[in-house]
Amino acid sequence: MIYSTISRSPVERLDVRRGCAANDGRTAAAPSRARARTRSDFTQYRTRWSANVVPLAFGIAAAVTLWIGWLKREDSGLTPQSGAGYWLGIVGSSLMVLLLPYP
Repeated sequence: MIYSTISRSPVERLDVRRGCAANDGRTAAAPSRARARTRSDFTQYRTRWSANVVPLAFGIAAAVTLWIGWLKREDSGLTPQSGAGYWLGIVGSSLMVLLLPYP
């Protein structure tokens, strides 16, 4: 007998294909004939339409945002002297300080 690495109980050598003892005299069952696959066999693999649309919409929105940012790169609308630019700097700095004690 061989001891299992998972438990301390003794185990016999197992036949991989059947899960039973290798020397018990049983023979493997004959393989069944393959049947034709139908659409209902694959219903578990179908995804909802939103699973395909949401990533596509996000990718398009990201590409459009980058394109608009590229076209307006010379426009200095967000500066530290303006209200929104100032508060973005404060919030960003605060979040970086909050990350310092993170292990």
